[in-house]
Amino acid sequence: MTATPITGIAVIVLILAAGCGGSGTVGPKGSPSTASVAEPARATPTVSRGNLVIMQPYLPRPPVKDMAALYFTVRNTGPGTDHLDRVEVPGLSSDVTMHTVRNHVMVQMRGYRVPPHGTLVLRRGGNHLMLTGLTQMPKPGAEVLARLFFRHAGEIDVDIPVVSQTYVPTSP
Repeated sequence: MTATPITGIAVIVLILAAGCGGSGTVGPKGSPSTASVAEPARATPTVSRGNLVIMQPYLPRPPVKDMAALYFTVRNTGPGTDHLDRVEVPGLSSDVTMHTVRNHVMVQMRGYRVPPHGTLVLRRGGNHLMLTGLTQMPKPGAEVLARLFFRHAGEIDVDIPVVSQTYVPTSP
């Protein structure tokens, strides 16, 4: 019997699907549980606009040269729902897509709902952003600009720190 090599994209899917979980949207009383592996404090900046607060953005150093994943948490302090409709990362990728993991399968999304007085969590094994066609290989310690487009709050620019592949954020 001979072994069949796994293609690069299959490896990426396996890496991103590790630790599959729920949708990453949490109501006002709930909070996601995450391990607390320390990384520099600069990996947890906060940016806000209107009722939205963007917390703990990070981009793990990509395991391959043409694809990366991006994660962060959005807290909605207001009484109305908002939606993350689009994300651009102009200095790194021209193709950013939204995904979630359902039943261990990565599914592309059109956007994410941010519930009133609730939280949207983008994390490994759940909601996340995929960047393909990278123009460069980001290294830990660097930052990339991400432009988030929300239906009601509008455009929010976030500096995303590049962290090690093993980084796990603390709970927001």
